Amino acid sequence: MNITYDDSDQDKKRPYVEVVHDILLTTWKTLRTELDRNIPFFIWNKETKNNAKAWLENGKDEKYLLSGGSLTKAEDYLNSARILDADIVEFINASHEADINEKEAKEKRRRFYRGGAYLFFGSLAICGIIIGLLGFERYKNAESILHESNEKLIAKARYWLFQAREEANNNNATTAMPLT
Repeated sequence: MNITYDDSDQDKKRPYVEVVHDILLTTWKTLRTELDRNIPFFIWNKETKNNAKAWLENGKDEKYLLSGGSLTKAEDYLNSARILDADIVEFINASHEADINEKEAKEKRRRFYRGGAYLFFGSLAICGIIIGLLGFERYKNAESILHESNEKLIAKARYWLFQAREEANNNNATTAMPLT
């Protein structure tokens, strides 16, 4: 095995191990075990490096960022003291920031809609109370008008009854014969 340096980026010059012969992969049990144990990381690292590259090539457009389970997995690798390329670290951090911003925006929209619902239902309740009070007021007015009308009718009926009795008494008095 040889330790060499990546010459593609002169600023970074990261060391990496170059396997001299494939036989080392099959006969060196410790190396084989470590490689097998880290295969998921190697696959993830390659995919994430490609995603970070696409993100950079597209002007750091947010639609290329990680979210959900992919972001959680990336943050786990970032926090596990693994050596990651600077582009991948920047990509994960940008994804994390975008995720936080999206959650804050969702919370803000939720509070806005909840506030609007409170305002709507509160206004609806106040309108209902006002309509109920107006209806009750109209009912009371109608009831008093009806009561006054009934009293007037009763008064008129009493007056007519009184007039009829008076008339009947006057008629009886003139037609009645005096008792000797």
